[in-house]
Amino acid sequence: MKKVPTPNRIRQYHKRRTVRLSIEDEEQIKLQAECAGLSVAEFMRRRALGKKIVPHTELVIVYELRRMGGLLKHNFETLRAADAPLRVIALQERVLSKINQTIEVIAKNYDY
Repeated sequence: MKKVPTPNRIRQYHKRRTVRLSIEDEEQIKLQAECAGLSVAEFMRRRALGKKIVPHTELVIVYELRRMGGLLKHNFETLRAADAPLRVIALQERVLSKINQTIEVIAKNYDY
């Protein structure tokens, strides 16, 4: 999984802290960092500083939903120009509304 670029990657760190972990804790931290698209160090730094961590998969989902919504809006213009039946346009409007609602549900917990 690709790491999400962060401004902290260009910042140099001068202090190092060592933390003892159980094997189970280490595996859980690695998994959570991977899901967020972060290195273990960056993940732990953000956790320790109380910063929000957005799972990488949710960023991808929001990106894809926005892309699909854009394609659907483009399709509206084509259907309107072709005098498509109103039921087809209404159906697409409902789908676009559901896409927007889904994005809002995902994004309400994060600062995008």
